[in-house]
Amino acid sequence: MNLTTVGAPEGAAGEVLPVYRSSGAPAKHWTFTEAMDGAGAVCSSAADMLRYVEAQLEAAAAGPHAQPSSAEPSETEQPSMAGQSADAGETVLRALKASQQELENFGKGTALAYAWIIRSEADGSRTYWHNGGTYGSSSFISFNPQHEAGLVVLSNRGPSVISQLAPLIGLKPMSADLLGAELGRMLYRN
Repeated sequence: MNLTTVGAPEGAAGEVLPVYRSSGAPAKHWTFTEAMDGAGAVCSSAADMLRYVEAQLEAAAAGPHAQPSSAEPSETEQPSMAGQSADAGETVLRALKASQQELENFGKGTALAYAWIIRSEADGSRTYWHNGGTYGSSSFISFNPQHEAGLVVLSNRGPSVISQLAPLIGLKPMSADLLGAELGRMLYRN
């Protein structure tokens, strides 16, 4: 398995690093209400995100016994906060597999899953990716099960219009999205 991370050095355990606008000026961290948590309240480290990519790759490689079922997990399959049930690992594996199930195919090599945008590669493999960003942070994560590879790009400097357009005209500034996409193209080649 080939996992790659690109990003700023991590702070001490639990420390959230300062973030900056594209101009370099300090930015405040976004504060999400409970209702908006699903839209970007995840704070994580590169190491945690690489563990997540590894778990996604393991789920993709799992055999048919790990196929998500349409039935709700039983009480005994639900992970417990007090302690893990015997089936917790299987429940997580099924949830990860379910997140990769194609829901809509838009043609031209692009599809959508619950948690991922799926890009068909020239070699027939599929790359799963997602991005995110707030005022002073941006991120990109992708994995390709057929190549057994994944990558994470975390940036504590927010994107700008210039950082999005610069690579298209041959300049160096690059957003986390564009850097992640380019690294993925290189990593997922045969």
